[in-house]
Amino acid sequence: IKPFFEDIDFAVAHNASFDRNVLRACCARHKITFPDVDFRCTMKLFRRVFKLYPTNLPAVCKNFNISLQHHDALSDTLACAQIMIEILKKVESGP
Repeated sequence: IKPFFEDIDFAVAHNASFDRNVLRACCARHKITFPDVDFRCTMKLFRRVFKLYPTNLPAVCKNFNISLQHHDALSDTLACAQIMIEILKKVESGP
C-alpha cells in the first residue's frame, strides 16, 4: 500500500476516523507500517463549511447532485473526492 500514500498532501475520507482505524488495524494485522499521512474528513468539513445536516454520504452527495452507488468502493471514493473539491471551492471563495 505504500505507493498509494507517497507524494500526497493528505488522504480524504467521509467519516475519516473510521477509515483511518480500519487502515491502522489492517496494517497492524499484516505487520505493515501505518502510513504517515494526514487524513481529512469530508463529513466534518461539510458540517463546518456548509453548516448543513444530515451529513451521511448519500445526503451530502444529494446536496451536490453527485452520483452515488453507496457502499460501492469506487463510487464512494469518487463521490468523496468530488465533495472535497466542493468544500475547497467554497473555502477558497470565502463566505
